[in-house]
Amino acid sequence: MIEIIRNVVTFIFVIGLLVFIHELGHFVVAKLNGMYVYQFVLGFGPKILKYEGKETTYAISLFPLGGFVDLREDENDTTNERSFASKKPYQRLMVIVAGVIMNFILAYVLIVGIFMTEEIQTNIIGDLPLDMPAYEAGLQVDDEIIEINGEKVKYWNDVLNNIAFSDQSTFDVVVLRDGESLSYTINGVMSDGYMKIGIGSKYVKSPSLAFKYGWNDFLDKSTMIFDGFVKLITRQIDPDQVSGPVGIYQQVSQVAETNNFKNVLYFTALLSINLGIFNLLPFPALDGGRAVFIIYEMVFRKPVAKEKEAFVHFVGMVFLFGLMGVLIVKDLGLF
Repeated sequence: MIEIIRNVVTFIFVIGLLVFIHELGHFVVAKLNGMYVYQFVLGFGPKILKYEGKETTYAISLFPLGGFVDLREDENDTTNERSFASKKPYQRLMVIVAGVIMNFILAYVLIVGIFMTEEIQTNIIGDLPLDMPAYEAGLQVDDEIIEINGEKVKYWNDVLNNIAFSDQSTFDVVVLRDGESLSYTINGVMSDGYMKIGIGSKYVKSPSLAFKYGWNDFLDKSTMIFDGFVKLITRQIDPDQVSGPVGIYQQVSQVAETNNFKNVLYFTALLSINLGIFNLLPFPALDGGRAVFIIYEMVFRKPVAKEKEAFVHFVGMVFLFGLMGVLIVKDLGLF
């Protein structure tokens, strides 16, 4: 029973944080552009908590899978200078993409925060076995590797990619020692299926490196997730691998079982990137789909008829709810 409560609380925390940050982006940018925000709601269904602000109602609903910032854009009131519809296209576009940007910012902040609490693997030599080629060639502990076979090195992964996974056996290594660049030619040895020269990374705790390595990890994971979406759309990935709310709950539960809050935060960062990229897809009802209509208006100097746009988004919303239903049934193993 305790495990179930822990998993449910973790799931609500993860999804709630993602939704809150996403909607907060829409809310803040709308306010900054002088728009009237009627409601800021987290979740769907009956409201269980509500606060009446000066002009905005803040509420938390029963089901945590989503949320919305109510700008009443469907009223199309261009005469009200505080309405969404009355604002310039670029202002509306800023509001639409703000949620996605906030999801990316959240992911980066979480990743950097995790790196700040851990020792980071660097491209500085911390271990140098005496019977290996690197030591015999003259490399020293605290040398910073800056180049291998003409390839610039910034991270330890660059070292691995250029040595351990290389099909070459001779390496021209440039290191930085006391501000001076030194070059060495080192013959590698094959061991356990990997090419090695006999160096180990130095681990350090450093806020500046946390930002640097966090950015690198954020870009790597964003590229990997974006590539996954492309492969899914082009049918290079089996659609059965896509998870709905139930599948995400199961994944969150697996992470929660590690009893490591850092793992929960890192998983949240990955989900935040997923949510951001998914919402950028130019599909009706998603932020990316809404952005397409605004960009069309900016390019052709005239908007698409509101009735047509509303119908397109309605169809998209029906499809997305239908897809969610299918994924829930699949995740439950009902077919």
